[in-house]
Amino acid sequence: MKLQILIIEDEERSANRLEKLILEARPEVRIVSKCESVAESIEWLKTNPSPDLIFSDIQLSDGLSFEIFERIKVASPVIFTTAYDQYAIRAFKNNGIDYLLKPMVPEELTASLERFSERQNPRSATEELEKLARLAASMAGGSPAFRTRFLIKMGEKFKSFEAPEIVCFEGRDKSTWIVTPDGRSYPIDDTLEKLEQSLNPSKFFRISRKFIVNFDTIKNIETYPNNRLKLTLNGFDADDLIVARERTQAFKQWMES
Repeated sequence: MKLQILIIEDEERSANRLEKLILEARPEVRIVSKCESVAESIEWLKTNPSPDLIFSDIQLSDGLSFEIFERIKVASPVIFTTAYDQYAIRAFKNNGIDYLLKPMVPEELTASLERFSERQNPRSATEELEKLARLAASMAGGSPAFRTRFLIKMGEKFKSFEAPEIVCFEGRDKSTWIVTPDGRSYPIDDTLEKLEQSLNPSKFFRISRKFIVNFDTIKNIETYPNNRLKLTLNGFDADDLIVARERTQAFKQWMES
């Protein structure tokens, strides 16, 4: 069966160009419809079978397309398209699996469709089930499976930080550092490799060889050269808070899980 795609775009010229680029990248797909507004999209989704994939602009004539997914239940994954990048975090929390900036670059659209296809393969599904099984097992067990607090030496005193409080973990100067909500850093004995295994994977993600970040502290996500992403965290900003290219796809899946 052909891949069914719905386009949500209020500018006819942009909608037609997007359709052309999609069909050039995947001639076998079928564009089932093109909706121009939040209201029209809601009506279409209520009265038609769910498409396999949705391409949606964010700023529509009658509001933001996020309203569609907040007002009705939509099962289809969404690739958001926009001329602005300030909506990245919200996009990933509203069925988003990718985020493309206008003007659309054909190579980036093709890469996005490839990432969508990879998500559909059995191996990806198995990995997600394994993650869920691990979370379920930890909840059922008598003792916590994930690290919940850290004791930090601060001068002559010690202070305990709950894991959800921690902004991120940073590897530098051959040591591992905890970044606390006030933006300060304190060394700990654990390696990033050990932390990656002991932290709750639904809350913490290793974006590179240098950083493990806390989901709740992510303030902004920006596109970055070579299909990477740059992050800004609450209480901490660094030029090298970059999601490594090989981790970008997994990071986007983590953001929406």
